[in-house]
Amino acid sequence: KSFSANNQIESDIFVNTPESRHADPQNVTVDSSPSEAKAADASNTISNKPNVGKEIADAAFNAAINAGVPLPPRPAPSGAQQPATNVKPQTVDRQLTRMVEDRIYGYSRDPTGSLQYQTSLQDPSRAIQFREGVRLGKALTINIDRLVHFAKKDLSHGRLEEAQEYYTKAIELDPTDGRAYLGLSRIAQRRGDLEYARKLLKEGIAKCTVGFVEVKGPRRNESLKKKNSMSDDEDDDDLPTLGTIPDNGPNPFLLQALGTLEQRSGNLSGAEELYLAAVRSRPSHAAAWVSLGQLRTKELRQGVNAGRACYQSAERELRRIGAKPNAFIYTAWASMEYKKGGDSDSKAVRRARELYQLALEADPRCSVAYLQLGVMESDCGNYDRAKECFEKVLKFDQRNSRVLQAYAIMESRRPREDVDSRRVLDLFERALKANPRDAGVYQAYALYVAELGDIDSARNLLKRGTEVDKRHAPVWQAWGVLETRYSTAKNARDVFQQGI
Repeated sequence: KSFSANNQIESDIFVNTPESRHADPQNVTVDSSPSEAKAADASNTISNKPNVGKEIADAAFNAAINAGVPLPPRPAPSGAQQPATNVKPQTVDRQLTRMVEDRIYGYSRDPTGSLQYQTSLQDPSRAIQFREGVRLGKALTINIDRLVHFAKKDLSHGRLEEAQEYYTKAIELDPTDGRAYLGLSRIAQRRGDLEYARKLLKEGIAKCTVGFVEVKGPRRNESLKKKNSMSDDEDDDDLPTLGTIPDNGPNPFLLQALGTLEQRSGNLSGAEELYLAAVRSRPSHAAAWVSLGQLRTKELRQGVNAGRACYQSAERELRRIGAKPNAFIYTAWASMEYKKGGDSDSKAVRRARELYQLALEADPRCSVAYLQLGVMESDCGNYDRAKECFEKVLKFDQRNSRVLQAYAIMESRRPREDVDSRRVLDLFERALKANPRDAGVYQAYALYVAELGDIDSARNLLKRGTEVDKRHAPVWQAWGVLETRYSTAKNARDVFQQGI
């Protein structure tokens, strides 16, 4: 290592070294052989000399660094505060940081750190509030979605207690979400407590916030509509959202559910008022229009025109907001047209077939549309068309017990020389395997077995049907009729009494 400096710097640096006493002041060369200790000693000598100026000390310090020699720390200027050697380094208070972030952005976390609330101080209408040390806020929608998903899963498998716990937890997190009230009311109806179910629905109507519906604009590219390969989801996503329309009243889903409960209880006028309130709250609510149409045509006997007016209104309102056609509307509409006209009315059958086709265009995987269309074709004697409908459903819904039941009944209605009894029995067995608690399957299975002459097997099937569903009246009726024909009047009377 070598360096050069002016005469004053060189004399000050090497004044105490043996080599500097005989060196030429005009050409000073430091060889790389001197040890690091000598260079450190030279830097210490310079740093501690009181008469050395600041420029000389800086030059010596830089020279030592260029030579690669480790140096002791330079003395602090006079009057400077010396740092304490035993002070711990500052750390970030993560809990305090989270609290500040939560207050600013409106989030709250559980003990694991997951976000739970979505209120914000930036929006005065959703400002965070505390009451007695408990934070008030609205839970994130994803938390409610998760609880409702598990509740529906347990409810579909008959686990009422577990489903009730999930729905109760959802209400604790967000009392303004109507799905939990609707689920609890369904649980109460399964238990036969209609009063408590009615109370839950009314409570949900009073507490739920006003919802909204999205308004879709025209399609960005009309040519996309002509592509058959496009799925329904992609076709709907291609429609831009222009905005939202808030509901004009309470939750329409709860209003429609309460109307259905009132209709079931026999309060037809109250049910009609609730259905009308639901469609006034949200004119595009398809379920309310369908319920209103079925109530007027089936219960109030207002004729087919009253039902058509409801279904046409629903279709018009959906088209007005740019929503996709609803398969539920067309399926109910087609069923009404067929039942009012009958299989002998070719015009009614043709109109019903057109409406079923519209339902399948709106939802190609609509099991109900395929099922009802297959039943209609079977009633009209078009067994091959009916078979095609049932087979299409079983391609994507293999465990649909109602479709398997209708398929078996259709096969049993073929001309006697074309009936394959083994295939019919196999379809009934598949239906029971798909849903062992479907009393309707037991009833149809028993009636077919009785036609084959096996009365004891038919009686056993009807008995099993009453065990899996004690409130299924057609099973009790079929069992009583069976005992009337093939047994004594006393046995038939006992069966009818048990059913009552």
